[in-house]
Amino acid sequence: MRKNSLITAIFIVMLLVIYFGVNNSKSKKENNRNNDQKINNNEYQPVIIFHELSQFYPEIPQVTQQIVTYTGFDLSYNEVTEQADWVIYLLTKQKLIGNTERSNNFKEDSNILTGSATPGDYKSSGYDRGHLAPAADMKWSELSMKESFLMSNISPQLPGFNRGIWKKLEDKVRLWASENDSLIVVCGPLFNEIKGKIGLNEVIVPGYYFKIVLDVSWPDYKVIAFLFKNESSELPLKNFVISIDSLENFCSCNFFSEFHDNQFEMLENKIDTYQWGL
Repeated sequence: MRKNSLITAIFIVMLLVIYFGVNNSKSKKENNRNNDQKINNNEYQPVIIFHELSQFYPEIPQVTQQIVTYTGFDLSYNEVTEQADWVIYLLTKQKLIGNTERSNNFKEDSNILTGSATPGDYKSSGYDRGHLAPAADMKWSELSMKESFLMSNISPQLPGFNRGIWKKLEDKVRLWASENDSLIVVCGPLFNEIKGKIGLNEVIVPGYYFKIVLDVSWPDYKVIAFLFKNESSELPLKNFVISIDSLENFCSCNFFSEFHDNQFEMLENKIDTYQWGL
């Protein structure tokens, strides 16, 4: 009887050893699988270290340009079109706290060596003096607010566009900054189609506008790009989302060339509206 009990006990111990051994092996495999997934995910996650805005300057082919750095944004002025080819700035959650009032004091930009457009160029033209770097993004500094009304930061936009879908995107970008902390914003006119000229300085009216928003908040980097016609629209913002690669082909330009590695190129090929809540 005692011998049978001993055999039973040994059998039970062996079963327990086998059971825990198998489960431990499964657990190790699960951990290894999870680690592999993390490694694979990180493999496609670009490392974007922000030093200065010049890292993110777009490359847009044109004849004349003057890059000017202001308090809250940088821009590249094109004398031929009498407006900026692009404006770029860093928008952070901290900058949204500012309460500087909108100045509405549009002025010719004396920093432009060839002379900028003037407020008078837009008078009775039927076009708004549309901001590229929005005044509402410059509330953190009186100087940045003042500089946002320089005519170098202004482009002729149809009222329905400027006060509609363009403003809607500006509001959305501020929401994204509050959620993600730090965004690089690049925007500007595109002249694949021209709607005419206005004023004594013959400011060219662009047919299109683009805006790119790059989330540089570690660790989840993401990017989204938009292409609009210079016209009013009631369509949702997601209808205007375009991949960076497609936008580059459309305007024959190059964005974020400093980060053209395999990881970043995957971001440029993607259209992911879900990540941005669209």
